[in-house]
Amino acid sequence: MTIEYKDSKRISALAYELNAYTTESAYDTTGVTYGAESPLSTSQIRRGIKILSGSSAIGKIIRKVSTKFRGTSSPTGSLYFKVYRSGSAISTSEALDVSTLTTSFVLKELTLDTKVTLEADDRVVAEYTDATGSMTVHFLYNNNPSTIASGFEHTSWNGSAWSDINYDLMFAFDSTPASYTNPTGDVKPTNVQDNSILVETDTARRYWFETATAPTYSGDLGTWETDGTQVTESSDVVTMNIQTRSTNQAVTNDLGANLSDSAWVMRCKLILSTITGGSGSTVYLELGVGSASASTAFANGGITQDFIGLQQRKASDADGWGLVGYNSTGGLDNPESPLMDANPTTRTYYVEIKRLSTTSMSIGLYDSADYNTLISGLPLETKTDVPSGVTGLRYIRVGNAGMISETSGNVIAGTVQDIEIYNGVTSVTPDTWTRQPPSFTASFWGAGGTAGPWTPVNYHDEFNGSTWSSATALGTSVEMVSGCGTKTAGLVIGGDIGGTNQPISTVQEWNGSAWSTSTGGTLNIVRNQHASGGINTSAWAQGGTTGSMGQVTSSSFWNDTSWTSGGVTSVGRRNHGGAGSTDDCWITGGYDGSNSLASTEQYNGTSWSAGGNLSVAVNSIMGGGGDTYNAIITGGYDGSNNSNRSNIYNGTAWSLGGTLSNAHRYGITSGTPDDAIAGLGYVSSWTPTWAELYNGTTWSTTGSVSSGRTTGAGGN
Repeated sequence: MTIEYKDSKRISALAYELNAYTTESAYDTTGVTYGAESPLSTSQIRRGIKILSGSSAIGKIIRKVSTKFRGTSSPTGSLYFKVYRSGSAISTSEALDVSTLTTSFVLKELTLDTKVTLEADDRVVAEYTDATGSMTVHFLYNNNPSTIASGFEHTSWNGSAWSDINYDLMFAFDSTPASYTNPTGDVKPTNVQDNSILVETDTARRYWFETATAPTYSGDLGTWETDGTQVTESSDVVTMNIQTRSTNQAVTNDLGANLSDSAWVMRCKLILSTITGGSGSTVYLELGVGSASASTAFANGGITQDFIGLQQRKASDADGWGLVGYNSTGGLDNPESPLMDANPTTRTYYVEIKRLSTTSMSIGLYDSADYNTLISGLPLETKTDVPSGVTGLRYIRVGNAGMISETSGNVIAGTVQDIEIYNGVTSVTPDTWTRQPPSFTASFWGAGGTAGPWTPVNYHDEFNGSTWSSATALGTSVEMVSGCGTKTAGLVIGGDIGGTNQPISTVQEWNGSAWSTSTGGTLNIVRNQHASGGINTSAWAQGGTTGSMGQVTSSSFWNDTSWTSGGVTSVGRRNHGGAGSTDDCWITGGYDGSNSLASTEQYNGTSWSAGGNLSVAVNSIMGGGGDTYNAIITGGYDGSNNSNRSNIYNGTAWSLGGTLSNAHRYGITSGTPDDAIAGLGYVSSWTPTWAELYNGTTWSTTGSVSSGRTTGAGGN
């Protein structure tokens, strides 16, 4: 199988094998203290763990560190996670702005700038850059030595020296608490171009990158109108200092066109730096999309415009967040009845407002810009009774509510920034890595085979997704053969030239216009009835026969220079299926000289190992598609009948896929379980012309090949 993307990047994934973390449930309840003192202070600027000699963490790779923090007394400054070795910091995380911490513990995970392979005496610590001695930043820690994992001890820095003791452990390296999913495993890069290919260095699994849904409006939103002086805008950052006033204070941006009346998503970053309120007083912030310009009253009482958005208020008797959707005839809610009751805090919120239909909408307040984790205490709020007359929204509005009586001393201050609007959708797809490959069936080719019984042919045909066309014939007629590569760079490997078990070592290479036997090397061992895979510059062949009807366990590998021997399988087999790259391939089924086989073996670049079994033993498969974790075979012979089954492999177990119209053996299969092609398999004659396409659910017949045959090679 070959994967090709034009104008794309190939990226090696990094395997981060270990992460440091702790939560409330990481230790026995009696051993957890919730910020009874201020560990990160002038007396202890750095606190964390020291890796002791013999620790299980030695030799492991660390990249992410997390624990739970809270802030009091309006903390300022930055906090980092760092790894120290021999007195120097060798890796430092991005900064955590401690002013965003709440009075409740919240999990914070930071990524180190470089991965570190841990050694004895390394220290993994949190470091606070603005410690003042006051009780400002607290984290969860364990003061019960009996519950501390072996191989670690607490460490702290007082500004001049380290102090190491066997209690007060900050991080744990043991099993993951049930309440928190530790981010272990492969970490895939972000901010790469669309359609980039990522190849994991340890498994050779391939992933394809798809960029996130692009916002309709973001970045430079244009010219903002100002109504008042307490809310201003500069470079698409809205700064608020909303206080007692008798007139509206707001800024407005014209998107230039109406949003959909049934589907859009608005996102932004809301940083509240000050919230104050006095007895009997209220101060409001409204953030959302309206239907009128800045010159129109931005108010909930006596509305002359439509509006959907977030309402936040600070009052002595009822603090909270409100989801609002209203027009001049009425509204979903009003400022006196917030839908989500919770005390607002001075922190960073990531706001997501969605219009789900003409009459429904939702709002969520999140911890980070990935919009995955809702802020504790503020659930996702969805309402289905938005007035249907709320239409024609095109103006982003940030400001106060108006028409409300206040007294002095009330303030909501902060900023609104990173505004994005996705029009016409109700959800936003993030950047994703998937193992879904591009279309293979539209680039399939087949060559060689038998027009038999056992009469080798040199036929060569290409498929464009709907029709077949004849291409330049092979230089050597060959049957019982395998192949790999693309329509412009393919290999036909070994095979039989006489119909009486005469395997050859010849490899025929196709460059898009001609076949050559001088560029694909010569097999180090003659083979027919074998399996193969890879590309024209990196290929493999396994099993088959070598001149007698015995089956071999050997493998041959091509590095674009020569064919050499690789790992051996546990069972010799012929007429089996297989596919994949030279360091991520598989074989299954086949014939061992006495019986059909159900077993599977997988190759990781070094050795073959056992995989899952087929549900029914089958031979005469001749082909296959996909890698070890995404494979497909079709047809075969089960000892009594030709098969019309397709079998799908996920790296562990085989399951049945769709049923083909043609029960066959000795056919060619290629592609993936979501996009496969099968054809040219013996049904009732040696010259079949049929082909079928698979869409992941069902098989359907497609154009017939002009030159019917069986036991040929193929690729894409």
